[in-house]
Amino acid sequence: MKYKYSICYPDKPEIQFPDEALEKNQIVQLVKSFDWDNEVTKEIEYYSPSLDFINLKNKMRLILSGFVIDELRQFQIGYIIPNDEKAEKAFDDNNYYNAEEYYADFNIEKSYGVLNEFLNMNYGNVISLIQANVKDNDVLVGENLIDEINTENIIAKIEQSVIRKRMWWEFWK
Repeated sequence: MKYKYSICYPDKPEIQFPDEALEKNQIVQLVKSFDWDNEVTKEIEYYSPSLDFINLKNKMRLILSGFVIDELRQFQIGYIIPNDEKAEKAFDDNNYYNAEEYYADFNIEKSYGVLNEFLNMNYGNVISLIQANVKDNDVLVGENLIDEINTENIIAKIEQSVIRKRMWWEFWK
């Protein structure tokens, strides 16, 4: 299976959209070799450091966004399912909101587990892991996770929404 991907950095205004499509073993290598420790400590001028992967066949999407809370590195994971995966531009302006979204915060080890389930196309397990990791202060509204207490996470979710809009346009233009 092939995946397109993008990279966001906290100190760079442009999202990187490499031309090559990756296999799942290359994605695992990229995630593990990405300099999370350095990137999450930078002041966020533009975006949280993140990697975004889209399965080219079925348009399923997983976002890993790094952050630090109490000196512990964590990931916010976003999992997005297009309701019409056969649409040529599954997330273009006309179809963007036609998707289910799931979000939760994870420690590093659990994040790798969610990534592995995504890459093995065990999508039901991805949803179950995200739903099981929703904290007491998180609320699922429809299929959208909203953190009502932690302001940093609310900002990250808003930021990811802006990134998504730009990414759909960049990926499918």
